[in-house]
Amino acid sequence: MERCDPGLRHMYVGGAPGTDQHGGVHLDDPVRRAIECQGHSRHIGFRAPIIVPRRTRLRLGDPLRLRQDRDMDIARMVAAGLAAIVGVTHLACAATITGTVFVDRNGDRLRQPDEPGVSGAVVALDRNAFVVTASDGTYRLDVATAGEIVWVSVPDGFRPGPVWKRVTPGELDLGLVPLTPEEAAAPLTFVIAADSHTTNNPADPWDGGDLGDAIDQAVALPYPARFFAIVGDITQGNRVEEFERVEAALEGVTTPWVSVPGNHDWYDGGVTWRSRWGPDNYSFDIGDIHVIVWDTNLSDADQLAFVAADLGMVPPDRTIVALGHASPRDSVADEMANLGVDYMFTGHWHANRRVERPGLIEWGTQTFLMGSIDQSPSGYRIVTFHDGVPMVEHRARLVEPHLGITAPHAGSCARSGADVMVAAALDAALPRVTARVDCGNEIELVPRGGWAFSAQLPDLAAGTHSITLRAESPTGRMLERLIAFEVCEAGEALPVPGDWPQLGGGPAHAGARPAPLEPPLRQLWATPVGSNVVLGSPVVAAGIVVVSATDLGAGDEGGLVALDLATGEELWRYVTAYQVRNAPAISGDTVVVALANGEVHAVGLDDGVSRWVHDAADGLST
Repeated sequence: MERCDPGLRHMYVGGAPGTDQHGGVHLDDPVRRAIECQGHSRHIGFRAPIIVPRRTRLRLGDPLRLRQDRDMDIARMVAAGLAAIVGVTHLACAATITGTVFVDRNGDRLRQPDEPGVSGAVVALDRNAFVVTASDGTYRLDVATAGEIVWVSVPDGFRPGPVWKRVTPGELDLGLVPLTPEEAAAPLTFVIAADSHTTNNPADPWDGGDLGDAIDQAVALPYPARFFAIVGDITQGNRVEEFERVEAALEGVTTPWVSVPGNHDWYDGGVTWRSRWGPDNYSFDIGDIHVIVWDTNLSDADQLAFVAADLGMVPPDRTIVALGHASPRDSVADEMANLGVDYMFTGHWHANRRVERPGLIEWGTQTFLMGSIDQSPSGYRIVTFHDGVPMVEHRARLVEPHLGITAPHAGSCARSGADVMVAAALDAALPRVTARVDCGNEIELVPRGGWAFSAQLPDLAAGTHSITLRAESPTGRMLERLIAFEVCEAGEALPVPGDWPQLGGGPAHAGARPAPLEPPLRQLWATPVGSNVVLGSPVVAAGIVVVSATDLGAGDEGGLVALDLATGEELWRYVTAYQVRNAPAISGDTVVVALANGEVHAVGLDDGVSRWVHDAADGLST
């Protein structure tokens, strides 16, 4: 095979020789030949991000063309020691690393005679050099500088996650464990958690509780999840004992574990992480989705360099999902979108949020075990892809499984034929909830969003009755409750209380009314709104109750729900593309509410029709 060492070629940004009238930069034939010359064991290394036209990915063997980056802050690149250049480097052939990527049928990480090689797999040395395996699964990396870790981008059909070895003398074989038939037939579903902050002391105030139980809940789906990830700050203080506690929590978990480094995991510069969990930048495929894990502890330039190098090996028709810890700067996110990233999952902010960036959507997930700074309950997201489009759902992390009745309410009197309303949550799977009144037939309750389930009660005589509730998860968790309730004849209509049009009752937010409410209080109705009610009380005016419903999953299906004050019947629903978290305010016949993206919306109180939208965040950077 021909050997070559063309060395370093620079292409200068803006006004340098070789630029065209559009600010583009062409690589001449010697540089292209440098990239292509090594046949099946070719590799490419980057000193700086390669910026390409939007939705275009560099692939080895393709004609390469760079364009001037008008969006990246060149000053940051200079500060990173890159100077004002965009360069492509072919590393000199100074050392050779060889091995085979093989089908690890028995999962022992050792190649057996009956375990064939895997052709066409991408192998990398840290984040600097990439090669493609030959038809027999062998690879060869010729590198100029020493690296620590060799990893393989796991193709579809194998268990995803970091598959790696530390660089040592001799052959470095990398085994891929095939999916079981059940795993291969399962939907393209994965689970995203964030910021577990596992300590080395359960009494530490930062310790959120039983990580093992939380993981067991999160992966308890009716079918195998493709992988489970905590997107950074997995440990609290980067201590060895904390890594050991995480590893103990993962014992017995059969779902593939995808580790993503955060700043709390990186106090020693990644020494402990890389010694135990391997690469901090890597990738894998599930179905037609390419998942890239990138280390947000790196400089902006190094982050983009890895993303460009990895996606340069990926077919352009793949859906790209990026997993990182900290939400990237706007300029970095824009370039990641230019390189082909479609969706991004991050953590770090201890908040549940959705950010629609130019060309991609980012979801930030709140803390896994403890409460979040935005008052979101601790929890995680379940993501399922259909034809390249994600369905994103939220689940709360439960201290213990829950089954309770919200209507008929204890101490109140239900009407015959009223609805029974139940709150049930056992784990990540949707439970089956049933009720049996007295000794009657089993009634199956219908999911109404969130934890809510409901069904109509049969006609019952006035007096005391019992209801047996049962909730059962597809994974085997089960709870039962026996509850007594009263049925009575419908009495006289109660007087309608006064308005409560703003949080705290009015512009003064006093939280008080002129006359006290006379006990005893009793429940008139209970109505599910289909989403979480996180912050802000309902507001009331003209016999209409308006509630903010917060979508903690995809973040684009919440909004406002209007209910009849006397009956609880839903009157209208106003769906917003961003979360509504706080209480709305009513002025006259108009309802005003603020969204998480900085927009203020006004709708009609009677019909929920939009009247105006004002973008209070216009011109502000994220």
